[in-house]
Amino acid sequence: MAISKNTRTTALKAGRPPLSKTNGKPLNEGNSSSRNNINARRKSSKATRKLINTHHQLHKARAAALASNNHDLITHIDEQIKQLGGLEAYQQASLTGQDKDRGGDSSEKLVEWLRKYDLVGSFIKAEGLRVLEVGALSSRNAISGMMGKGVAEVKRIDLHSQEPGRIEEIDFMDFPLPDTETEKHDVVSLSLVLNYVPEAAGRGDMLRRTTKLLRERKHEPRMSGRESSGDRELPLPCLFLVLPLSCLRNSRYMTHDHLVAIMRHLGYEEIERHDSTKLAYMLFKWHGKNAISTDEPRIFKKVEINPGKTRNNFAIILDAS
Repeated sequence: MAISKNTRTTALKAGRPPLSKTNGKPLNEGNSSSRNNINARRKSSKATRKLINTHHQLHKARAAALASNNHDLITHIDEQIKQLGGLEAYQQASLTGQDKDRGGDSSEKLVEWLRKYDLVGSFIKAEGLRVLEVGALSSRNAISGMMGKGVAEVKRIDLHSQEPGRIEEIDFMDFPLPDTETEKHDVVSLSLVLNYVPEAAGRGDMLRRTTKLLRERKHEPRMSGRESSGDRELPLPCLFLVLPLSCLRNSRYMTHDHLVAIMRHLGYEEIERHDSTKLAYMLFKWHGKNAISTDEPRIFKKVEINPGKTRNNFAIILDAS
């Protein structure tokens, strides 16, 4: 889990942590065995959150120490990370956090939206989608279940693969750019990834890089076995983006409108949005490289939008490029 010397091109150093929640059942429901199981899960949930949060705090501190060339502090922090079990312990906690009673699988929302546009499902006859899942923890999630049902390929990558052979171990910023359009993807998923990139400028770099991985498409009708499909423009290619809701509602430097402005500058249009208790799910259609703003190269800086002592510091910096 060591941080690269080049912090702008290795953006996923903090990994992809999930958010946790209980299953919502009252403690007095069911027999004593059921209550004990619920209590055990809640205790485990608290321990999981604590481990994940501690890792995030340490890596933010390490990024700051690295920026100031404080090598003694870096060594001290590295030792603390090692005592916590290193990256393997962190990733195992993240896998545990994907259990149904702790927030579940965020790709279920992606599948729901793809179904809405008749892009996946039992009746699909169109050419399958090529999906790139960044920060993948499991090969057995909802989008993987659509293989052969509208999805032709799911490419999974993560900093530390929990399933060698199924999830490629690589940093997204080092992931090779496709040479041809046919090698590009129809869908890129960044679920609970962007918010744990250590630097605001690195987040902007990551969003810009997604545009180089998406396959441009001309207007074409949906093709499905369903009579209700009609002739409507496909929402492809697209970026599935999931962030903690607090990044958009409780940040000094970010709002939903500001994020949409950044995405629009990159040629994206928000076509779907859903806010749960803790998460913001968004689907952005990319209109191609010709849609990227070129009037005046705009720089999105770290500017305070919502002052307040209790707000967080989530921000995205997009350099002129």
